[in-house]
Amino acid sequence: MRLALVVTFVMALAGSAQAESASDVADACGVDLARFCAGQSVGSEGAMGCLRTHRTEVSQPCRKALAARRERLLERVRSACGGEIANFCAGNKNAGRAPIHCLRSHASQLSPACKATLPRSTS
Repeated sequence: MRLALVVTFVMALAGSAQAESASDVADACGVDLARFCAGQSVGSEGAMGCLRTHRTEVSQPCRKALAARRERLLERVRSACGGEIANFCAGNKNAGRAPIHCLRSHASQLSPACKATLPRSTS
């Protein structure tokens, strides 16, 4: 029961942070979203993936917002998955910067809180 409460709390925090992050990106990337990703709903995984695909073409404010969103995501992942990163990704030279791919390769061994924090897509 206690573990379920922790997972629910982590998911709520992640959802709140993702909503705030999506709002920041929407504000900074509105024109870029319309130009490169017409038809994608703001904040959706499809829109974020499309903006990442066009990251070299989008405006500087949009690039900064995407980078800030990614850094906030990585901070949440490092916080929720610190033990898993140390256990499974220590030999991975990119684990400190980008542990998400390494963690996904060990998905069946991750704690529920860590799994809940990982993004669905990192296109």
